[in-house]
Amino acid sequence: DVYWQKIIHIYKLDPFGSTESKQILFCATVVFVLALQEYIGHSKLRSKDGTTETEVILVEALKDVALDMKHRPLEGVLEIPHILVTAPVSADAPNCFIACHSCWQLLHSTERMKSDFAQLILCLPQLSGWMQKFLIDLYVCVGQHDETATLLQSPNVVSMGALEKSVRQFALNLAQGPVSVHLFDQILTILKHLPQAPSGGSYLENVALTPTARLLMLIPLTKRAILHYLVQTLVAILKPKLVDPECSNSVLGNLLVLSQLNWPHESTTVEIIFEIIKSRRQFSTCCLRATSSPRRLSRSLCTCGRILRK
Repeated sequence: DVYWQKIIHIYKLDPFGSTESKQILFCATVVFVLALQEYIGHSKLRSKDGTTETEVILVEALKDVALDMKHRPLEGVLEIPHILVTAPVSADAPNCFIACHSCWQLLHSTERMKSDFAQLILCLPQLSGWMQKFLIDLYVCVGQHDETATLLQSPNVVSMGALEKSVRQFALNLAQGPVSVHLFDQILTILKHLPQAPSGGSYLENVALTPTARLLMLIPLTKRAILHYLVQTLVAILKPKLVDPECSNSVLGNLLVLSQLNWPHESTTVEIIFEIIKSRRQFSTCCLRATSSPRRLSRSLCTCGRILRK
């Protein structure tokens, strides 16, 4: 923050003058690289023995919305939404990302600055891998979905594993909307690659507690975090079906199972389900045999596919 304030001070003194432009260019580039280095460091979780690394990625989170969700308009092209983090991901990671974002904006504020910055980056080929990750996360953050899709499909993205790519693709389609069967097909793809993810890890923060309409999450690619991300998404998709008088027992049963991971935050949802069951005086489902273990939650996620196809 101190360095950034000094850069802004210089910029305000002579925002477009040639005397200070080089100084702004070099200072902003240095701060950008330092912040990027910190962000990349926070984006890899190392095991205690130092033998394995777990990637941390930025994804869109879905709060409670209607099923006919349309593409959400952005108030500003470079608006930064709220970013949730869950331990062991460092709470400093969003700050580092925002610092990178601020420098990026300044370094692209004029065509000349943009061109000079690009030339500087070309002189640092060792940054190419870092830049690849930052650009994907930047486009996710500001809602530039076409650019995100282009990078995900680029043959130059060689360091991205199948699991990371499938989770990112799912998050991209979730952000684009509307919710469709294609989204569930991507859940199946994620579950197919899930054995590649490290076991254990922590569950995520509950997105329903966040006051902002749009939010992002920095999630580690562990089994628990990925499953919780999928579960939170499906709960948000299925809950609007509770207002339908013809809401099926399958929807009720799956919501009862999936709500376990968000307990007690989904207690109101469970109360509504019990009221529906009470009013009908009958209820039959096989879902209640499941628990919140990763394996059985995976089975419940697969069962939800039949619901989404109706």
